[in-house]
Amino acid sequence: FLVSEMEELKQKIPDGDATATRQMSSRSLATKKLIDETRDAFITANEKLLHEAEVSLQYFESHYEKIATLLQASSDENAKQREAWLEEMNAQLGQVQSTLEHLLKGPAHKAEAKIKDQKNDKQKKKKQSSVQKLLTRVFFGIVMVGGFMGIIAAGHVYVCMTVAFLQILTFRELANVRYKTYKARFVPMFRTIQWCWFFTAMFYVYSDIFEFHEIISFALYASMFCITVLSFKKGFYRYQMKQLAWTFITVFLIVFQLKYATENIKAGLFWFLLPASLVICNDSMAYFAGKAFGRKLIHATFLKLSPNKTWEGFLGAFLLTVIFAFAFPVVLVKSKWLPCSYGAPSN
Repeated sequence: FLVSEMEELKQKIPDGDATATRQMSSRSLATKKLIDETRDAFITANEKLLHEAEVSLQYFESHYEKIATLLQASSDENAKQREAWLEEMNAQLGQVQSTLEHLLKGPAHKAEAKIKDQKNDKQKKKKQSSVQKLLTRVFFGIVMVGGFMGIIAAGHVYVCMTVAFLQILTFRELANVRYKTYKARFVPMFRTIQWCWFFTAMFYVYSDIFEFHEIISFALYASMFCITVLSFKKGFYRYQMKQLAWTFITVFLIVFQLKYATENIKAGLFWFLLPASLVICNDSMAYFAGKAFGRKLIHATFLKLSPNKTWEGFLGAFLLTVIFAFAFPVVLVKSKWLPCSYGAPSN
């Protein structure tokens, strides 16, 4: 322990660094010299201690073999010799134990014990943290599943409203991925144009209940196209075109793709609840399977992009989701309401 402490001090003041040595005061140089002398003395004493420990062990082994040989002879003449050797062994053992007691009372042993206690505390906190995370996930999972089932029970309209709300949140997250504040502040109406494109697409997708929704959607598109072109600013063309492309890709992924989720809801909540439940099942089972068996059966890395993912979690989630996919629809079809399309009679 002391040697490691001395090494750390020496690394802070390298011997070969002449500039650092010149900058040190005379008092610092004297302290460094004292540290070096103490380190050398400790290394010498430690080597002697190891040598004496080896000598003591050889001494014990030699006397043990001699006493064992004399015991086989079982002669009374050898009794005094055996007792003398045994007293010498006890005397040597006493010296070793005394030295060991002094070492155990030293600062190095206390520091080692402190480090072990700190490691044990960290491990306990880590275990407690893992349990707390698990309980937190389970609690919020139950709350979210309960809320999800409540929305399903509320009916088709509320499920569609939930999908639209999730679309808004998702667009907000993805739009922020490529957002650069120091450039956006020089571009007029930067964020406003992004959101206007998004709501134009949302109106086109969800406005089919209106009579003239196609004409209104085209008017909105044409207006947004003109506003976007007029917002281009010299020196930022490349950045604005990249942002426009990213906005369109995000809109296509979020708005037009989820248009068919809305159509599934209208066809019957069964066609929305089943795939959503499969996603929830897969994600939950991957977590629990990974926690239970992660890196115990397969030690290879699953994904470098997500190092916490494991093969056990992936395979366990796959197997359990397949089983769930066959069992859960049997439960859903027993409901007379879930397979019904929007506007169908309640009976």
